[in-house]
Amino acid sequence: MERYLLELERLMDLFSRLINMTTLETLRYLGEYRLTAPQLRGLRFLKQHEDCLVGDLANGLAISYPAASKLINRLIDKGLTQRRDDEADRRNTRLRVTLKGVRVLETIEEKRRTEIAQIFVRLEEDEQRFLTQGLKRFLEAALSDEAIINKVCLHCGTEHFDDCLINKLNLTRASGEWERFWRNHERKFPWEKMFPED
Repeated sequence: MERYLLELERLMDLFSRLINMTTLETLRYLGEYRLTAPQLRGLRFLKQHEDCLVGDLANGLAISYPAASKLINRLIDKGLTQRRDDEADRRNTRLRVTLKGVRVLETIEEKRRTEIAQIFVRLEEDEQRFLTQGLKRFLEAALSDEAIINKVCLHCGTEHFDDCLINKLNLTRASGEWERFWRNHERKFPWEKMFPED
């Protein structure tokens, strides 16, 4: 098991670097906006949570309120986000992505999706399925603690999808069927392919 862990650690490091590189290359593609990775995360959050407050953004990105305010100001300066008064409570300011911001996000997401797809199609269909299953299974094992789940949740908001892995894990835990969930997955997952005998 120890040698697998060492190899897995190296592979995860390479995988993380590849994803980060893809994101940075995408941001450079839109160099005129000079978007940073945190600003891109903020812009995505605002698109998924229309009319949210600065505090919502801070909580969603797990950053301080001053950092969220600074991020918002930078996005407003770039014309990607706008503020509006809360009609129900004039003390609050609501945030939303501008049409320009939506177009930027669509361009970034399409380019990143294309770059990842170019890699994915080099795999055979069985390899594509096994990679997807392996990543899902790894995340299921990693997300066994509620505190970890809350930290990594993408806070998809309006873009939430029904088969969200984190949502499934939360529902499973809440229904008290956690042990049965793991036993079922241990039977289904092809561990002999994950860790073949030499």
